[in-house]
Amino acid sequence: MDIYLLKEGPDYMGAVLERDTELFAYSVPTFRRKGIVKMALKEIILPHLLARNPILRTTLSRSLVSEKMYIAGKHLALAVGFEILKEENGQCRMLLDGTTLQKRVFVQGENIQLTPEEKKTIKNYIGKSGLYMSIAQCMLEYREGRSPLSEDLLEIVRNLSIQIQKV
Repeated sequence: MDIYLLKEGPDYMGAVLERDTELFAYSVPTFRRKGIVKMALKEIILPHLLARNPILRTTLSRSLVSEKMYIAGKHLALAVGFEILKEENGQCRMLLDGTTLQKRVFVQGENIQLTPEEKKTIKNYIGKSGLYMSIAQCMLEYREGRSPLSEDLLEIVRNLSIQIQKV
């Protein structure tokens, strides 16, 4: 059993409890609807738990929480990658299969804000990736004509351009 406390400064914002592959999440009311628990689950907690156990499950019960909390819990679980197995009799059983998720690469270091130079470097990496994807997309279209793959590459290039703006 593991308990993950979510804290910022002196304030506790929530907690996530893992017990025998079951997950339970709680957020302090003043910190709800800010994406804090979702971000903590996706970025830290789930990768840590999935490294130990590639299959996680959770059950939401209408009889244990209010309808509002049931809907919020279901929305959170779906947002972090859980899939609904079965929903009946006021219960929703959900599963997260870590073996099917894309593996993430973690960069060691402190969780501090990026410097302007680091942001510029990241923008350059994204820009170069977009350039190479654009070249591949053009070559594919030139030799084979429009195809689903060339359309997918074009969409990736568009998304990379959006990411550069976000950085």
